[in-house]
Amino acid sequence: MNALCLNDSLVSQYLKYILNSEFDKKKVRNLLKYIHPFIVSVNQHPIFQDPAIMQQINNDPLLNIVDDMNSEELVGLTSLKLQLVDNSGSNDFTSVNVAPLLANSEKIDMLISATYENSKGKDKAIFHIKALLSDAKWIKITDGYISENPSQWNKNKILLNNLLPKVTMDITIVSEAFSKKREVESLYTDWTVKAEEISNNIHDRYIETDKLKILLSSGLYNLSETSTKDMTYMVKLK
Repeated sequence: MNALCLNDSLVSQYLKYILNSEFDKKKVRNLLKYIHPFIVSVNQHPIFQDPAIMQQINNDPLLNIVDDMNSEELVGLTSLKLQLVDNSGSNDFTSVNVAPLLANSEKIDMLISATYENSKGKDKAIFHIKALLSDAKWIKITDGYISENPSQWNKNKILLNNLLPKVTMDITIVSEAFSKKREVESLYTDWTVKAEEISNNIHDRYIETDKLKILLSSGLYNLSETSTKDMTYMVKLK
């Protein structure tokens, strides 16, 4: 499967990287953050005309080389309909700029994610999220309805007790009229718990730390093994 393609400049950088030539470290680091199996055209670099070099790169598990094609044709063959670029030119297809000065402003990102269709296996999600939060300096949980339903709140409180590290830390709950501040503080006396009113334009649920942001597809309660509803979580590094 060819997930995406690269522009000519990034093809050159990737070839230098796999052939142990000098390459732009910052640019290649950003490139590797997005990298999936990708397709390139033989006209994107003269090295593809060198049989000796081709013997070295033909076994690269990420690289699929095809006959002459332009960028638009290459994008059309990819499953993500996406080209990685390192310039700011305009195209008639979707591109993501991995140039060091622009990469952080891109909205499209490759995320670590998992989906659980029912209650089965959610213990693995809880275990992973707990590990992600283990070295946080602060944690902010955004869920507009975290305490609205009394029975669900009891499950949410158990989840918080399980997920949040037992260290001195600021915990912020962003919700609608959150009134359970003292109950959260009772779980661990060295937590400083703050409540913030949720903004009208926030619908998604998040768990955020100084290092990363976890998007939850539905309320925190559905992470619980007692919930039979599906749940997807996605992790984005800052």
